[in-house]
Amino acid sequence: MRVWKAFVKWLGDQPQGFGADGRMIGLSLTAAMDKERQQVVSEAEGYLHGRSAETRGSATSL
Repeated sequence: MRVWKAFVKWLGDQPQGFGADGRMIGLSLTAAMDKERQQVVSEAEGYLHGRSAETRGSATSL
């Protein structure tokens, strides 16, 4: 069953090296864009976790 799910996911994924409008972009540019997206997400998660800890810290000191 896992192989079937992986196959269906593979069918739905965009091919690497192609933009949303269908024009080809380089694989290195695709990899750089993916890395940038991951970095932005991790920064946002870190910020939200920090804000969450600040909120909990100030709420307990009341």
